[in-house]
Amino acid sequence: MNLEGNNQRMAEILALADALRTPLLQLHLSSEGVQDPYALKIITEHALRDIEAFITTYSSYDRAQLQMSPISLGAIMTDAAEKVKPYAKLNGISVGVDDHSKHQLVLGVPSRLLQGLELVAKTMCDFNSDYKNPEIMFRADTRHGYPRVGVYREDIDLNASDVAVAKRLLGGVQVNAGQFKQLAALRMVIASKLLEPLGLNLRSAKSNGDHGLALQLFPSTQIGLF
Repeated sequence: MNLEGNNQRMAEILALADALRTPLLQLHLSSEGVQDPYALKIITEHALRDIEAFITTYSSYDRAQLQMSPISLGAIMTDAAEKVKPYAKLNGISVGVDDHSKHQLVLGVPSRLLQGLELVAKTMCDFNSDYKNPEIMFRADTRHGYPRVGVYREDIDLNASDVAVAKRLLGGVQVNAGQFKQLAALRMVIASKLLEPLGLNLRSAKSNGDHGLALQLFPSTQIGLF
C-alpha cells in the first residue's frame, strides 16, 4: 500500500474511533444513573458489535482464506433484522423483512454479510425524521434481472449525492444538514469496506417507493469469489 493509501486508511480509522465515542459516551452517561438497564445493555451490545465490525474490516485478509458458502438472502435478512430490532426500538423504529428473492442462493461469507447488513440497518435507524412510527425494511428483490439486498425507509429521501458526501466524511464533520449523523455515516463507510472483499458495492437505491442503501449481486463478481 502506498503512502497516500496508508494516510487514507489511518484517516478512516481515526474517524471511526472518533465516531464510536458516541455510543460509548451514551453508555457512560447511562451507567451513572442506571435508569434503564435494558437500554444500557442494548447500547453496550451494539457499541461492541460496531467495534467488532471495525476490527474485521481493518484486519489484513487474503480473499483466498475467506470461507465462502451459499447464502439465503431471506435467512440472512431475518437474522440481521432480529439483531437490529432492539437497537431500532430504542430509536422508536420498527423493523420488517420483505423477501422477493424466491429462495435464491448467493455466494459469500455469511458472518461478513450479516455484519454489513446490521451496520447498514443501524445507519438507516439513525436518520433524522419527524415521521411518526418510522420503519426500516430489509428487502431482497431483483434489479436488471440480478439479485439485490438492501435496507430502506419510507420517510427519508436518500440519493447518490448524499452517499458520496458521507463516504468522504472524516473527523467530526456533519453531512448535509443532518441527513447523516456522524456515527451513521461512518457505519455506512465501514459496511461498504467490510463487503468489498465479497465483490459487493453499497450504494443508494430505491425499491417499492422507499429510499435506502442496497447491494447488487452481479454474476461476474460472484464468479470471482471462487
